[in-house]
Amino acid sequence: MKNLTTYLLIATSIILISSCNNDNVEDMVNEDIKLLEITESFYDNDSLISSSIINFTYGINNFVETEVNSSGNEKHYLYNSNNQLISYSYSNNGVIYNYTYNYDNGLIINQTDSNNNIIYTYNYNNQQQLIDINNTLFFTYYSNNNIATKTDSYGNIDYYEYDDMNNPYKLLFPESISKINYWTNNNILTENQTHYSIEYEYNDNDYPTKSTLTSLTTNGNTLKQIREYYYE
Repeated sequence: MKNLTTYLLIATSIILISSCNNDNVEDMVNEDIKLLEITESFYDNDSLISSSIINFTYGINNFVETEVNSSGNEKHYLYNSNNQLISYSYSNNGVIYNYTYNYDNGLIINQTDSNNNIIYTYNYNNQQQLIDINNTLFFTYYSNNNIATKTDSYGNIDYYEYDDMNNPYKLLFPESISKINYWTNNNILTENQTHYSIEYEYNDNDYPTKSTLTSLTTNGNTLKQIREYYYE
C-alpha cells in the first residue's frame, strides 16, 4: 500500500521549479495538442474514497503556466527565454512555497527551496538519462528511453512494462522536467513491487483518454485509481 501511494503521488504531483544559465532551448513535444484537465477518482472495493480535478492553462511558449486543483490550490510556473522552467510557486491553504531549479548543459542538476537549501540533486549518464536522485534512487533504461528499473536505497527494485502510446504528461512541460519526474515516452502498464496494472482507452492521436489502475492491498481489498484526460 505504501509503494502504491508513493507511485500515485509521484504520477500526480508536479514538483517543478528552476533557475538557469544555459543556452539550450527546449521545444514542445506536440504544439498542436494540449492537456487541459485531469480528473481522478480513488475507489476501495468499488466505494469512492476521494476525487479531484486538475486544470492547466498555457503560456505563449505552449508550456503550462498555471495549474489549479479542485481544492483551490494553485501552482504558477515561470520560464526563461530558452523555455526552461526557472521558478515555481505553490499556494496551499494560503501558504506560498517557492522553489528553484538549477541547470547545467540543459539538464536540471538540483532543486532548492526558498531558503536556498538543496532538496534534490540529479545525476545523468552520457545519454542524458537520469540515473539517480540524491544518490538514493537509481534508474536503468530500455533502448527506447523508457525506465526499465527503479531501485531504492534498500535494494528494492521496481520493474516496469509499457504500452506503445503517447504519455500525456510529456505535453505539460519541457523535456528537462519530464526527466526528473521520470515521465517516460510511453504509459506504464505493470509494475512488480505493488503488483498494480493499468488499462487505458486512447484517442485518435494515441493519447490516453482514460486510465484505470488496479491493485490489491495486503488485506485483500481492490484499490482502483481512475483518471480521465481532456485535451484541447
